[in-house]
Amino acid sequence: MEIPRPKPLQFAGCLIIGGSCNGLVLLNSREDLFKWNPFTGCCKKVLSIEFLKQYSDSSIMDVSGLCYDSSMDDYKVVTWVRDGETSMACMVGSCRTKSWTKNCDPYYKKIESSTLVDEHLHWLVAESNIGEDPFSLATNLIVCFVLQTNKFVKVLMPNCD
Repeated sequence: MEIPRPKPLQFAGCLIIGGSCNGLVLLNSREDLFKWNPFTGCCKKVLSIEFLKQYSDSSIMDVSGLCYDSSMDDYKVVTWVRDGETSMACMVGSCRTKSWTKNCDPYYKKIESSTLVDEHLHWLVAESNIGEDPFSLATNLIVCFVLQTNKFVKVLMPNCD
């Protein structure tokens, strides 16, 4: 039996992979976000990133993860937005409602890419206080994004002695 090859994705412009979940790949075109199934070749626009313009022209957005909320039958996108040197926020996008929510949890400097475990995204981050430079050195910790509440919880660091 011959395994079918994925259809090539036809897209003009630059694409960045923003995460993957359940065999789907999140693509960032810097204007819109797309959910792509490489096996079927189906590609669908799921979110616009127009919200970024509310920060400033100098905003930098890092699409950091795609996860599936089975309780809401919804894929969610987590992004980190930096405006200037001292302001950082987390935005959560719902692919079902096509809307964004600002997460007001403590400011974190994302250090590593997200890792998806059991429907939850995890990051190694550095913690900083509001008003402090989020890019200064701080204590490392692991945070987990809880889909149902759109909140972060701290995870105990492993004891590596």
